Amino acid sequence: MFLYAGSVKMIDPAGFAKAVANYQILPGYLASIVAVVLPPTEILVALSLLLGWWIKGGAFLATGLQGIFSVALVLSLIRGLNIDCGCFSTSPGVGTITWTYLIRDYLLMAGSLQILFFDSRYGSIGRSFRLK
Repeated sequence: MFLYAGSVKMIDPAGFAKAVANYQILPGYLASIVAVVLPPTEILVALSLLLGWWIKGGAFLATGLQGIFSVALVLSLIRGLNIDCGCFSTSPGVGTITWTYLIRDYLLMAGSLQILFFDSRYGSIGRSFRLK
């Protein structure tokens, strides 16, 4: 999911910057910085977990990102903002945030915590190659 989400955002950084700004949490210049820094970070996290390199660091970052995303969602939902998530698309009108998105983020965070604290190589492509 991080690989897809990061790739989509890298294609349209201006659209993603608007999505970040819509949350009304960061000043405009920080929303632009987040729009440039977050997508490659998501891609690196995904590659870390998929390839089995620096898995603990990747899982730690994935958990942190999901936590940040969850806080942003909660703040926006409590304030009643009717905005697009910006999670998997930068196009307006794709998906207005709901409490269901928060459940999704918590489930993804649980998966990240599982990797961080328990079997950190299970399911990675790197592990598959070492089994042969």
